[in-house]
Amino acid sequence: MNRIFTFKATLIVICSSFYVSNNFAQINSQLPFIPEIPQSLIFRPSAFPQNKLYIGIPFLSNLNVGFVNNGLNYHDAYSKTATGAYIDLAILMNQLNSKNILSLEYNFDIISLGYKLKKSYLSFNMSEKGAALFHYSDNLMNFIYKGNGAYIGQTVNLNSSGFDASNYWEFGLGLTRQVSDKLTAGIRVRRIYGLDNVSSSSTNLEVTTDPTDYTITLASDLVINTSGILNNSGGFKTAFKSSNSTINYLFNTKNGGWAINLGVSYSLSKKWIVSADAIDIGSIHWINIPTNYKLSGGNYSYSGVSLEQLLNQSSTSIDYLDSLKDSFRTEKTKESYSTSLHSKLILSSQYQIAAATYGTFSFRSLFFQNESFPSFSLMIRQKIKKHITIDLNYTRQFTNFSTFGGGLVLQFGGFNFFVLSDNLIGTIDPSGSKLAHLNVGFNLCWGPTKKSKIFKKDPAIERY
Repeated sequence: MNRIFTFKATLIVICSSFYVSNNFAQINSQLPFIPEIPQSLIFRPSAFPQNKLYIGIPFLSNLNVGFVNNGLNYHDAYSKTATGAYIDLAILMNQLNSKNILSLEYNFDIISLGYKLKKSYLSFNMSEKGAALFHYSDNLMNFIYKGNGAYIGQTVNLNSSGFDASNYWEFGLGLTRQVSDKLTAGIRVRRIYGLDNVSSSSTNLEVTTDPTDYTITLASDLVINTSGILNNSGGFKTAFKSSNSTINYLFNTKNGGWAINLGVSYSLSKKWIVSADAIDIGSIHWINIPTNYKLSGGNYSYSGVSLEQLLNQSSTSIDYLDSLKDSFRTEKTKESYSTSLHSKLILSSQYQIAAATYGTFSFRSLFFQNESFPSFSLMIRQKIKKHITIDLNYTRQFTNFSTFGGGLVLQFGGFNFFVLSDNLIGTIDPSGSKLAHLNVGFNLCWGPTKKSKIFKKDPAIERY
């Protein structure tokens, strides 16, 4: 009994720490399909902005933060009684899917600008981005909840779990070209410099509990990689103790990488456009203070702590963590490694419903560690004269929940402002929702409006 409790308690502590420290979304489902926002081409290179020139206000031109959790929902499991409040763990476990995801994505543009040159549109951005993704199986969480005592004589497969959290700088140069009256193609090349990373490169795990003596055997092929501030002696205090150390951290160029965005759109008719875009195809090579923790290529057994040891212990408690550590020894190395960005494929279709009303359907798939996570969106966009654009958006992400969002774009003179949310209710009350998202920005824009002569003469802009 002690052995079963020991392993269960230890595993809960380890996984809970991981869960909290890696509160890690699918790409914004609105901004890429609103041409009144110039940054749309950053996230969908097949898009052709409506402005001839735009300059993003530094640090304010595009701030995007999104959180997704399609598994555990604290709000549904929280209950109050006459004696106090509690969380019903059984409800939490019943919410799980075979595949679950916890994700956080943010970015803000430090510099962003673009210019239309004849039939081409050139753009540049310097941004800080962060993306963290933790996908896990229902087997993993049920094993933590029930403990190995519920699986005596069984082998529990804990595969289909992995995580990756990165923080990096991006310098992007894009070109969108009107190839013909019907065809537009775009490319964006991005130079990346990684700041921090924590990731798993392999997560093959199987746990077996012997029915006779309850010995726990772990068949493992697990590697956890880290790079950046976590490996500095002193951690955050060292990195930010002086202006020089802060500059050295922020402008570190050792962890280099490249990425590319590609897109193409085609007009089937004057009202109907289809497009395909591949986003975040690339990787980062981490060589700055890399540290690897390997528990791979073998079987590890843990027999727990005997009753005799417990009774004869002179201290008031026994160090269960040391006992577990001695059984599951990890190999610590200093090898460089690479991580892929969270690549995305976007297939979309836009139809002009009325003179100033557009409907867009998009299918997207996020690829992560040999897994794909699909989603789709429906958006209605309405232009109110030439100064205001509003949209309503329905999104179904990660197979098990639906959200309703909306957005507003204002453009007066050369001033452009936008605010978007993929889930309006969830953004107002994040604790009661599985998706919270906010995207705001300020830009200075000049160029054609719908009624201008330049706009009427330019099919590449007119059909967007």
